[in-house]
Amino acid sequence: MLGSPTITVREKRYRRIFVAVALLLLSVGTLLLLSGCGLPGAANSLLNSSSVWSVAVSPDGHTVAGGYGSLTGDYVVRLWDISQPADAITSATVLTGHQAYVTGVTYSPDGHTLASADTNGVLLLWNVDDLTAQPTALTAGHGTGTVTISPDGHYLAAGGGSDDTVYVWDLRQLSAPPVLLKGEQDSGTSLSFSPDSTMLAAASNPTVRVWYLPNTAAGAIRFQPSNSPVGAVAFGPDSETVAEGGSDKDIRLWDLRKFMGKNYAPTILQGHSSVVTSLAYSPDGKLLASGSWDKTVRVWSVDQPSTTPVILTGHTSKVYSVAFTSDGNRIISGSADGMIRLWDVQHPKADPTVLSVPDPTP
Repeated sequence: MLGSPTITVREKRYRRIFVAVALLLLSVGTLLLLSGCGLPGAANSLLNSSSVWSVAVSPDGHTVAGGYGSLTGDYVVRLWDISQPADAITSATVLTGHQAYVTGVTYSPDGHTLASADTNGVLLLWNVDDLTAQPTALTAGHGTGTVTISPDGHYLAAGGGSDDTVYVWDLRQLSAPPVLLKGEQDSGTSLSFSPDSTMLAAASNPTVRVWYLPNTAAGAIRFQPSNSPVGAVAFGPDSETVAEGGSDKDIRLWDLRKFMGKNYAPTILQGHSSVVTSLAYSPDGKLLASGSWDKTVRVWSVDQPSTTPVILTGHTSKVYSVAFTSDGNRIISGSADGMIRLWDVQHPKADPTVLSVPDPTP
């Protein structure tokens, strides 16, 4: 049973409101410009183009789940059967029920449950064995769009909402209210359970917090990589290393056994030219994949961090999410260009398999 948190911080909202208004004005201005230039088709394409905000791979490696959303809708989860030959993957199973951008998807370790989260703070738990069944709905803070399930299958965590709170449910007793872990601004924009399921790391602005789940009342380990927002966090397979990245473009590897030492400095991976949005370790812990607004996926050697990473190019817009298949042979990436790409780890220069939804604009 999780402990009860006692951590509180002052909520910081002005910056979030300013950014939201600025983005809205920018989007509207872009559409008016396109239409005014005699390009209504381009404006419609921008409105209807659906981004892939999150990707997850089923434990058996047969299915890729993607969370979608555009300015005009398409708030769905698509399930792609990647066990078929690449040229046979022409359509996906579509799960409807969300009313906002689906920015989080994750599978339970046994593969029987798929959880999805949208920016209205609604989480849906789908029965993978019967996708026609009504999903179980949970509610978190408005804006929540990140979701993950612990490796032991006992806990579901969601965060990233406007209440700066991480919600943790015990999946063995869903009728019980979630434990609330208070953090800093945008707490939980990225979440990661340790492989032994005893810790939960949460990215925020501008820190990373790590809670020890058997005793959350004791508070969280907190470290501040820089003065910039942290957008991605991932536990290494050893449960002792936390990777994080964000707006400062760098990725840092923190050793939880050493980071409180006076002279400790994390390992820094540099190369991205824009915001780091997603991180994923390979199952054996030897590789770390990163996605970025610079439209690339980079694959780093954890044992030789000074070596140049493999750079995977092909996306035409921001990469929002990356994941490894359970066998470690493929990397999955989702992007604002509406595409999911499947990369062969052993043959990174080979053309990736591309999973795309037909453009709804004639």
